[in-house]
Amino acid sequence: MYEDDVKGGRPSTAPEKLLHAMLLQVLYSIRPERQLMEQTQYKLLYR
Repeated sequence: MYEDDVKGGRPSTAPEKLLHAMLLQVLYSIRPERQLMEQTQYKLLYR
C-alpha cells in the first residue's frame, strides 16, 4: 500500500483486481507487468 501524502503517493490497487490481473498474466503468457497493465486497459476481453 502506498501512502497518499503531500509528496503525491499513488493509490493502492484493489486486491481483487490484482489477483485477476495476475491470473490473466499466467493464462495469456504476458511476461512484463507493464505490458499487462497496458493490455488490461485496452482489451475488453480482459475486463
